[in-house]
Amino acid sequence: MINILNELGLTFQQAKILYSLQYELINNDIEHEKNTKTAKGKIEWHSKWKSSIEEYIKSIAPNKEINVKASLPNSDTLYSMNEIGIKIEEEKKNLTNFKTPLYLILLETTLFVPYYNLDKGNKVNLKMNDEEAAVLKRKFAELLGIPMSM
Repeated sequence: MINILNELGLTFQQAKILYSLQYELINNDIEHEKNTKTAKGKIEWHSKWKSSIEEYIKSIAPNKEINVKASLPNSDTLYSMNEIGIKIEEEKKNLTNFKTPLYLILLETTLFVPYYNLDKGNKVNLKMNDEEAAVLKRKFAELLGIPMSM
């Protein structure tokens, strides 16, 4: 996993917003999955991804004493959908005229493709519903205050 703070120049809070948006993107995809067997595979992948993200965020936390609970987003690690909106508004105020981090968050969220291989040897054959994802990504753009021309 790339060090999001160094590679993209995001703050710790901005990285948490990014991963929280990705978390919501996966949740939305699972909620709209009609095939029970596929949904089960997506839930299993999501659980592994969530554990990996928890460990990563814990490792980059400015305060290493962060309390990472077992379930997300109701943990000290990621934000709930309501909290995401609040945190984005706080970021907008802090950034004033420099909005590049918000664009980077949207770019990374838009390019995020879940269901990649998390373990060597375990081939994953799952795909995100692109139509549902596009609707949610537009909502994310609105939250970030970034116009989407589509």
